[in-house]
Amino acid sequence: MDTRKIEETIVEAAVRTIESVSRAIGDAPSQTAELAADRTELLARLDDLEQKVAAGGSKGVAQHLSELARARADVLAEQYARQRSMVTRLGASLGALRTASTLDDFIESVPLQVTRLGYERSMFSWVRDEKWVPRSMYSLRGRDNARRALEAGGPPYRHVRELLEVDTVRNRRSLLVLDVAGNPRVHPDIIVVTQSTSYVVAPVVAKNHVVGLIHLDGSLEQTALDGFDRDLLSLFAQTVGAVLDGLLARPTSSPTSEDGPSGEWWNSLTKRELQVLRLVAVGLTNAQIGARLYVSEETIKSHVQQILRKLGVANRAQASALFHRALAAKHSA
Repeated sequence: MDTRKIEETIVEAAVRTIESVSRAIGDAPSQTAELAADRTELLARLDDLEQKVAAGGSKGVAQHLSELARARADVLAEQYARQRSMVTRLGASLGALRTASTLDDFIESVPLQVTRLGYERSMFSWVRDEKWVPRSMYSLRGRDNARRALEAGGPPYRHVRELLEVDTVRNRRSLLVLDVAGNPRVHPDIIVVTQSTSYVVAPVVAKNHVVGLIHLDGSLEQTALDGFDRDLLSLFAQTVGAVLDGLLARPTSSPTSEDGPSGEWWNSLTKRELQVLRLVAVGLTNAQIGARLYVSEETIKSHVQQILRKLGVANRAQASALFHRALAAKHSA
């Protein structure tokens, strides 16, 4: 049985226990759909029932308390296992980010690596004069969803003083936003596209200033976002800021036809082939590049073959080396 099925089984069993004990002691029924979607609510309901059973002295107290305790232990164990898995993925995602050789590659990679932690969508934005400037986004709902959300963010760009993000920018504090529906201080245009019910935002600090924001929403486990998600994104954003410290000091231009010997081969590549080459050069696999560009792995494989042929090299390592030499030549010019 896969991990998702195990988690669903544990939650379903806990909900059934709550329903059974509630009926036995004559307590009001719970909203089972909400409990199944929110581990925090589920655990709170288990605790509430345990207190009522212990205080009420109803028939079968010992059995009910045992059932509730077992359900809570299973849910906590599942929650811990999920969080441990996400922390493990955090290391892999941060490692992938550190391989980016240019600022543009790095910024494009940030949302993709956030979703790999176990989320549906992520956005990276610059903060300029306290305005929220969306820059890159990755969505498991597809490229169009990401594009529309970025377009909804402006221009004109919104000042954060109108939004909840003002606390993140001015106080460098990550936020967990649960009351999205009808909240006048969430971005009104972006939320129309994303239809988020909750989200997390973390500040990206570089050069001792908040230079960016990272947003995420939609846990793939279909659980409500909580403090763990906020803290995880905070850790991620701290590393993003540290890497940006170095990248912001570098030239951001890419090799062109003026780069000497490299110019001829560079100009032989199509725009999409250049995109693929940049991602090959930072160490992404065909599958990872396909996910980043919203195309199939086979399509990327075909692009890579064309790139190798045009560059006259035998493998990805040689193509990557050629790319980095061209980039280094441009930066030293």
